[in-house]
Amino acid sequence: RGLVLFSAFTSITDVAVMAYGSLVPGPLLRLLVKDRFDSLGLAMNSNNRTNTRTSKPIGPLAHTPLLMFHGDYDDIVPMELGLELYRAWPCLNKAFVTVKGRGHNDLYDKGDEVFRSVRNFVQSNQ
Repeated sequence: RGLVLFSAFTSITDVAVMAYGSLVPGPLLRLLVKDRFDSLGLAMNSNNRTNTRTSKPIGPLAHTPLLMFHGDYDDIVPMELGLELYRAWPCLNKAFVTVKGRGHNDLYDKGDEVFRSVRNFVQSNQ
């Protein structure tokens, strides 16, 4: 059992603020974005936190082994949001792979590196 994430982020509102915060004030953007996609809320569940959108407990996902990939040239989801999510993930069995020279939609161009990491992760978490 494990979770593999590609170009993940803390929340979609954080992505919107980073992308459009210079045009629209952050607090207004946070009001306009309906679905939060609160990945950080999932990660923080082990600290008795709940999903910020539904106010319901998340479940056991926070204790799931994690493998994250992020391109260092991602111009859609800044890598710092992926790293923030990774650092907050409470499970100790986790790995973050920076895919050098890749953006948001071309991580698979480094297919051998990516698929080898996924295969090793799956094999080690059976």
